[in-house]
Amino acid sequence: MIQRIQTLFLLIGTALISLMLFLPLAIISTYNTQYLLKADALINVMKDNQAELISFPLLIMLAVMVLVPLIAIFLYKKRMLQIRVTIFSSILNALFYALFFYEYSSIMKSLPVGEYMPTSFGWVLVCPAIAIIFNILAIRKIGQDEMLIRSLNSNRIR
Repeated sequence: MIQRIQTLFLLIGTALISLMLFLPLAIISTYNTQYLLKADALINVMKDNQAELISFPLLIMLAVMVLVPLIAIFLYKKRMLQIRVTIFSSILNALFYALFFYEYSSIMKSLPVGEYMPTSFGWVLVCPAIAIIFNILAIRKIGQDEMLIRSLNSNRIR
């Protein structure tokens, strides 16, 4: 299971997504305060890291995004199902961006009105895109394994 390259691809993607649970996704600055947007809350840096808004949708989405590739890893005996679960993982990674920008816009509307400096988005926001690339690589390798097994079975029948 671990010695298969697609397992390593799925583990790397899972590790990248799990980083998003702990690192800030964006830094929102105003002239008098600074906020860190993390997966679970909006944290006011100037008030001793006090949580201003608690946001569960991003946290739940990231938790599912971490669990789905792990489930795919343990489906190594059912390769076609493993491919489907990995495709579902890629779709979840793409949907994360829609959910993130929806949450970001609602948070910006809920903050006190004032002049905002540009938001700096964290480098961890590229992790779902990189995880999609690793998922595609894993799908290709799983497909190659399936084709190899089918060719061996067809040779045995002859």
